[in-house]
Amino acid sequence: MNDDDQPTLRFMRGLGGPPEPIWPYSDSPATESQPSGYVTELVSVSYVLAALRRGARLLCVLAIIGLVLGLGYKVERPTPYEASTTLLIPGDEASNGAAILTDVALAQSRAVAALALQKLALAMSPQAFVSTYTVANLTDDVLVITTSARTASGALQEANVLASSFLKFRDSLQIAEQKAATGSVAEQAKQATRQVQSLNNEIRDVSAGPASSARTALLTGLQTRLNQANTALTDSNSSIRTIQQQTAVQIKESTVLDPAAVIPKSRKKPVLLGAALGLFGGLIMGMAILAVRAVASNRLRRRDDVAHALGAPVKLSVGPIRRARWKPGRPNRVAPTCRDAKRVIRQLREAAFRGSGASASLAIVAVDKVEAAALCAASLASSCAQEGMNVVLADLTRGASAGRLLGARRPGVVATDDQGARLTVSVADPADPAPLGPRQTSDITTNRGVSKEFAEACSEADLLLVLTALDPALGGDHLATWADDAVVMITAGRSSWARIHAAGEMVRLARLRLHSAVLIGADKTDDSIGLVHEPRADRATGMPRHRLADLPDA
Repeated sequence: MNDDDQPTLRFMRGLGGPPEPIWPYSDSPATESQPSGYVTELVSVSYVLAALRRGARLLCVLAIIGLVLGLGYKVERPTPYEASTTLLIPGDEASNGAAILTDVALAQSRAVAALALQKLALAMSPQAFVSTYTVANLTDDVLVITTSARTASGALQEANVLASSFLKFRDSLQIAEQKAATGSVAEQAKQATRQVQSLNNEIRDVSAGPASSARTALLTGLQTRLNQANTALTDSNSSIRTIQQQTAVQIKESTVLDPAAVIPKSRKKPVLLGAALGLFGGLIMGMAILAVRAVASNRLRRRDDVAHALGAPVKLSVGPIRRARWKPGRPNRVAPTCRDAKRVIRQLREAAFRGSGASASLAIVAVDKVEAAALCAASLASSCAQEGMNVVLADLTRGASAGRLLGARRPGVVATDDQGARLTVSVADPADPAPLGPRQTSDITTNRGVSKEFAEACSEADLLLVLTALDPALGGDHLATWADDAVVMITAGRSSWARIHAAGEMVRLARLRLHSAVLIGADKTDDSIGLVHEPRADRATGMPRHRLADLPDA
């Protein structure tokens, strides 16, 4: 292998970084990654705030969705009505408040809930029903039961049924305790009764015998034992009566102190609160989505980033450009109405007529959104035609956005009349992804794919405008048959570094002079100026790229 076959290694110095090797196109494909020597903007608070401002429409949509969901949730599941009832439960002073805690636990037991459900005829489990009411003790003798339901009548009914069910269940427990407590005492009374009967029989038998000192002493002992048995029997019967009386008093005095009543509450505040929470949640979700999307996005927005990726300066950045809606009394539908569109048209005009030749040509390359570029191209063609120029507009994009604005809707060449100014519009055939222009050979009448009439119109034109959107899979070599200069139009936040870089490389490989770039939809917070930091040498020739178009054709 000789020296001519060796690849020529050159270096491009980045900003503050080591030199990066660049190989010729013929030996190695160009890298699609961003050079490490260039430092992009760091993520900051202002960067995130700018992303939030750009996504104001999404924030509004998510906020409205959250508001509707919050209202719908409160409408579907409204705040339940609450009713409360107060019960008087006399307790034992010796218990020191422990009895009321037992009553609270009993009121919240599954047994009481099951008894209440049976009366209410509700299809719920006792565990689920317990969660719909609360029980609290105001004092050692007062309980408060609070229930909740979808309706006020339902809450009242549940409170009353729960109170009666609790009292009934507590009464049954009191009776059971009474039976358990009196059972042992009753057994003692039975034993005392049998002992009294036995002692009476024994005393009667001893009394029937002959009188003696021994009999007297025996009768005295038996009488003493009889008195003791009678005392034990009396005490047992008295204890039974006391327990029964206490139980009866507790059952009688345990009653409903205050009947169930609905707790007054505002019905509008929960709905407003639900709407406010939904609105706030939608805003928070929207802000999170926009912030994450801004941080994770690889789409370029800053002028410096776009200029570095394209390899050409961004000489103009404007806000969004949209087509003005036609209204009665507005005859010209193509004429720009916003100040930004007029600035773009003026920039394109300067790029087209910067040379000193008799005719001008300009290729307008739309990297992402074709509609804005089509509006500017059609407006420039119309304004130049109204000034008396012979203008030819070639629309090479899919859908022929610029051609449709000027009345050319089908493939072919059409002479249109816009406000008394005639211009020629050429719409490319969709089947031809890379249509050739009138500059293929010296004899334009024999050009493939170009009619004689169109070739003559191009030869007599004062301005030839070409609107195209390049595809990296096809390249842009066909642009050399259409124009000498090119302006790239890029929408901020729509294209990645690799896509913008590919567009610039395709224009340069087609040997067109890449005049500049127009950035549409630029952020107002962008403080960069959009200049290329260092002229980058062409990989095939080693010369700066801004001088590549000045070389003679090989």
